[in-house]
Amino acid sequence: SEEGAKEAEARALKEKAKNQAAAANAVKKTVHAVEKDIRIREARTRFMPFIKFTSPDKEAEHDISRSSYENARHHDAIARVVEEVEKGEIKFLILTMPPRHGKTSMLSIKFPAWFSGRHPDQHVVVAAYNNDYAANLGRKVREEVRSPRYRSVFPEYALKKGSAAADRLETYKGGQLIFCGRGGSLTGYGANVLIIDDLIKGSQEASSQAIRDEAWEWFTQVAMTRRMGMNLVIMTFTRWHADDPI
Repeated sequence: SEEGAKEAEARALKEKAKNQAAAANAVKKTVHAVEKDIRIREARTRFMPFIKFTSPDKEAEHDISRSSYENARHHDAIARVVEEVEKGEIKFLILTMPPRHGKTSMLSIKFPAWFSGRHPDQHVVVAAYNNDYAANLGRKVREEVRSPRYRSVFPEYALKKGSAAADRLETYKGGQLIFCGRGGSLTGYGANVLIIDDLIKGSQEASSQAIRDEAWEWFTQVAMTRRMGMNLVIMTFTRWHADDPI
């Protein structure tokens, strides 16, 4: 009957729309998977893509196109030059910036994590003005390398069981990340990469000749003697005094 034919046509149209929606959803998932793979590959080889990919937007954590990290031009410039350090093209890099410009987040948290992911058998030492602050950096790096986004970028990376203290992380390949305050001991630890982040805390410490001398002595006679292998050094400072270690 005519009514039956209309019902059959409506069912056919409904089924067609359903199939089209399923096909569109499948295409969407494929595109998302391809985009995610591209971003992961970029994050594995480029520093700024790594920072952005491993900083998901908390309001849309599954949206790989969004990031909580807002990079300015100086961040992009730093990322480019740090890639040259990682390749060994720059052996000794000094960066000075005012407070709150993102140097610690980039160079003492994100970079050790990225470098260790790329070189899990290498040794990294991060030094700061005191042990508590250095250990806090270590905790943040530990959180970073355990995050889902990081594991997507470096799926084979892992910390050795029982060796993930805040001030000493050991990788599955025998590499280490050591976090030490000014004046602390580094005996027994080597550094393929040595990162010096604000050995002098602020203007009050910088005004003390004794503290400036202590910082210089520890830097030259302890930290710098730990260098080995790739022999890379990054110094990042907010300069409070002309007579600082830089």
